[in-house]
Amino acid sequence: TLRWHSDSLRLRLAYLRRDAFDRREEPLEVDGVTDSGGLDLGWTAASGGLTLDLDYELARSWSYPLIEQFVYSPDGVGSYRREEDPEDPGGWIYIFDPGDPEAYYDRELLPAGEPLRAVDAAAGLALSLTPRRFSRAAWAELFQLDVSMRAAGTGPGSTLDRALFTSLFDEEALSGELETRVDLELWPTSARGGLGTSFRWSDGLDARLRPRRERFGERAWELRGDLSPLTPLRLYAGGRFVEEWRSGAPAYYGAGDSERGVERYEAWLEPRLTFGPWRPRLRLEYRDALQDAPAGRSELISWTLHPALGVSLADWGSLELSWRRREHSLSGPPTTESLIYRRPGVDHRWRAWLSISLGRNLTLTFSYTGEDEPERETIHRGELLAKLFF
Repeated sequence: TLRWHSDSLRLRLAYLRRDAFDRREEPLEVDGVTDSGGLDLGWTAASGGLTLDLDYELARSWSYPLIEQFVYSPDGVGSYRREEDPEDPGGWIYIFDPGDPEAYYDRELLPAGEPLRAVDAAAGLALSLTPRRFSRAAWAELFQLDVSMRAAGTGPGSTLDRALFTSLFDEEALSGELETRVDLELWPTSARGGLGTSFRWSDGLDARLRPRRERFGERAWELRGDLSPLTPLRLYAGGRFVEEWRSGAPAYYGAGDSERGVERYEAWLEPRLTFGPWRPRLRLEYRDALQDAPAGRSELISWTLHPALGVSLADWGSLELSWRRREHSLSGPPTTESLIYRRPGVDHRWRAWLSISLGRNLTLTFSYTGEDEPERETIHRGELLAKLFF
């Protein structure tokens, strides 16, 4: 790794070479050399008010194309249920439905041929404009702008092809993704409040698992703001609209919604109070996901109530207590989201977190989390973390 910097420029060059073998699991045996190189370039101007960062990485490694195989679970409790394929008489499809009494099968991934010499290429650009750092005019306090773009691709072929991004989504590509994000903050330093908006666009491909060739994308727009009408009170609120699509996966992907389009509407309100060491807050959320798939149209609505209390324990630590209640209702066919992340019914999550500082060199953190979801066992997790500083 080589690094160089001046007042306005930053440069980093890196190269990694690894020669290894792995014969632990036959036939997934890979011998050979993997190498990667990276370049990071940064430029700063106008007293830090304008920054530009570029990064590029190129890597070569061995990769197996994979296929799926469904096997009967040894204990008879799996995650997939089997149904007759309406498009292939005598064939079967496997639908992801954990918790179903007839879900007897699990999925395994097996190699589909010889390993490939895959080439990964990735590049990114980030631009930040902060006028208040180079101007004292009133308009300079009005906004802050951040823009980022990124492209990445993986596939066989020559290093030069991948380096020039000529094959992100071609027939030989194993995976690829393009993403753009724009963030605009209005009145970012105002004590009374501000506004912000974000836009994200992405388009991707995943063909690592044969025979599927998935294409997916997302468009998301968010508006958020905060307001402090009184000294101890600050209100945070916002909304988000997300449009998501996916195609090209087999019928058994998720809940059978491999070909789907989703529109998601979200809104939230969170008042926060500060009374000396006490910092109570309450978050209210609403979420409505509308999905169109071959099985039909589904709507999954979620309401969230999430109170929390933070307490500063003077010089020797802090304490935080929280509880979250979510209620989900589904109309229409099941979706991947309703089977895994937001199961219909009411779920609860509670958490206690305590951090204690013992002098300047030792910090102890204790945490406990409990989760209770419909048709699942209650989960309890505890954690102890010690940090020693020299």
